[in-house]
Amino acid sequence: MLPKLLKEAPKEAFSIASEILTSKERPIDEKWAQDNLNFDKILQLIIPFVVGEAKLFEKVSGLLEKMPLLANF
Repeated sequence: MLPKLLKEAPKEAFSIASEILTSKERPIDEKWAQDNLNFDKILQLIIPFVVGEAKLFEKVSGLLEKMPLLANF
């Protein structure tokens, strides 16, 4: 499973980078991201996004734990 994840990671990185850079006026596709961004730039875009998502997940998880009705599930 790990080799598959490592093989797919660059493709996912280009996909996430293109989504982060896309605006309504100027869509960015994965091919553009792959052709124009080096891996360091992609990491600079993705890391803050992933950290934000992790913090959001942590907050939601904490809220769900505090709800007595959902604690039994």
